[in-house]
Amino acid sequence: MKIIKYFFILHLTLSFFLPLTISCSEIYEDIIFKNNIHTVLLNNTNNSLSYPIINIHNDEQLILMFDEITNEYKDYYYTIIHCNKDWTKSDLVESEYIDGFYDNIIEEYDFSFNTITKYIHYKLIFPNKNLKFIVTGNYIIKVYEDMEKKHVVLTKRFIVFENKINIETEIKRANNIEKRNTHQEIVLNLNNLNFQIKDPISEISLLIKQNNRDDLIIDSIKPIFIHNDKIIYDFHEGNLFPGGNEFRNFDSRSIRYYSSRIKNVIVDSNNISIELFPDVSRAFDEYISISDLNGNYIINKQEAWDSHLEAEYTDVTFSLLENRKINSSNIYILGRFTNWKEDKKYKLKYNENTRKYEITLLLKQGYYNYVYQFNDLSLINYIEGDYYETQNEYYIYIYYRETGSFHDQIIGYVKTSSKSLY
Repeated sequence: MKIIKYFFILHLTLSFFLPLTISCSEIYEDIIFKNNIHTVLLNNTNNSLSYPIINIHNDEQLILMFDEITNEYKDYYYTIIHCNKDWTKSDLVESEYIDGFYDNIIEEYDFSFNTITKYIHYKLIFPNKNLKFIVTGNYIIKVYEDMEKKHVVLTKRFIVFENKINIETEIKRANNIEKRNTHQEIVLNLNNLNFQIKDPISEISLLIKQNNRDDLIIDSIKPIFIHNDKIIYDFHEGNLFPGGNEFRNFDSRSIRYYSSRIKNVIVDSNNISIELFPDVSRAFDEYISISDLNGNYIINKQEAWDSHLEAEYTDVTFSLLENRKINSSNIYILGRFTNWKEDKKYKLKYNENTRKYEITLLLKQGYYNYVYQFNDLSLINYIEGDYYETQNEYYIYIYYRETGSFHDQIIGYVKTSSKSLY
């Protein structure tokens, strides 16, 4: 152990004198750089369905898990990067936001047990004895191979916050007559309590995310009035979100017993294939309240003691029935399992023979939420429909950059929902 510590010190000392190879303007995202890495999960240790958001003053921890489809163990290391509110690297040096070692090895791993596809499951819990956070803000955890930082395996975003400001929220049906049946309205006021803010107009930034999605946000609104300790926002229609629809789902927790969405399962010595029943557009249907996970997913195998080690990897085929090929836009499948990204690997292809848009994805057994979406924001819910009654969650972040400071703090966070609308 002493040898490893001395190596870290030498490595950090040398790194200090090396020129930076990453542009400070790079926007860090949730990305997997290695093709055989799958099912990257980052959440609070207390809740497997949570997003990676922790209070700096509590003893909360995050757990990072991922699988590598291989039989060969690798040494993976991680480092932490502090970011600005736009997810570019902040001007803070590591000693200003981390107490502990700046580079650490991921020590915990296990081989899959009794699965057709063999994989190694890696796990890391942090903050830990080697690493504590000093300041709040946006953060990236970067995992790399064999102490070579240029060999990046994955990057994942997370949030560290504190509540120095009180957030008062209300979710209601849109006042706009034209959007009253399709949109939800956010009413918001801030109470800065005993926290002194010299210039709220320039120092405070607001970010609202529907279901914590990066493609459904409000982030450019400034307060219009400050009275005593209250910061008041008048959005004037800038506070409207399309309601969307409840998420579709499929359940692959059991291969033996078909759930309602599974049409067929083929198992052979090398692979498991799952075909789902075709989906259809819901844009012109009446709203139906369906219990969902707001786009989330959970890894689970019903017959397993430890699903993370015993769940199978399966080829899941989705299909969307559409008699005509739509040439104006591309259609993607989205959910938290896709990182909410319109990536080419999540793009559906039109099958002229079956008259369906289709895609097959390699997914670990579990329960998944998903939607279909055009890559045109004006048609974002053209397939799923928009309903004001939809039960969405809203994540609200308050960023603060004091005049003359070199980084953005997060001084307020709250999660609320639109459940009261139905």
